[in-house]
Formats: sequence, structure tokens, C-alpha cells
Amino acid sequence: MIAELCGKFVRLPMNKHASNVVEYLMRCSNQDDVNAIVEELIRSTDFLNVIQDPYGNYVAQRALKCTKGYLRRKLSFTIRSYRIELQNHPHGKIVLDNAKSSKR
Repeated sequence: MIAELCGKFVRLPMNKHASNVVEYLMRCSNQDDVNAIVEELIRSTDFLNVIQDPYGNYVAQRALKCTKGYLRRKLSFTIRSYRIELQNHPHGKIVLDNAKSSKR
């Protein structure tokens, strides 16, 4: 399923039902598949839109919970790099707070 959705992981989180699918995949997949999803999100020019989206922000939060090591640090750093855009945004602020607390 991951291979089939590859290339769509930036658009899917911004859909109410599809975001649940992406979250589920991150919860239930092996670490390599989770890393592939998160790398696709991070590399996208629309990543900020995902973080600020009413549904996409949950995917970003799940990504912070499901990643480990270097990728978690990279994800956290990328989110924190949008600090100015996120600090006053209702959905983005939650993701930013989670990224600050998951620097490890």
C-alpha cells in the first residue's frame, strides 16, 4: 500500500479521511515505510501547508511520534524552521510545541 501511495503523501494528509489512513499507516508500518512517508513530507514544498491544515497537523504530530533518531531530529528541525509561521497558527502551534518537546 505504501508503494501505491508514494508521491501522494503530501496531498493525502489534507483530506479528512485520507489523513486517517496516513496516520494509520505510520502507526502500523515498519520503520522503513514510516521513514519513506516522512521523508516525502519533509521534502515537499507544501510541508508548511500540511502542518497548518486542520487534518494534516495530526499527520505531522503522528510523524513526530513514529520517527526515531536522525529522522526525528530532522523532522523536528524542519518544523521548528517554520516557527514564525506556526507560532500564532491554531493548528501549527500544536505541531510546533510537539516538535520543540521532541528534540531528542
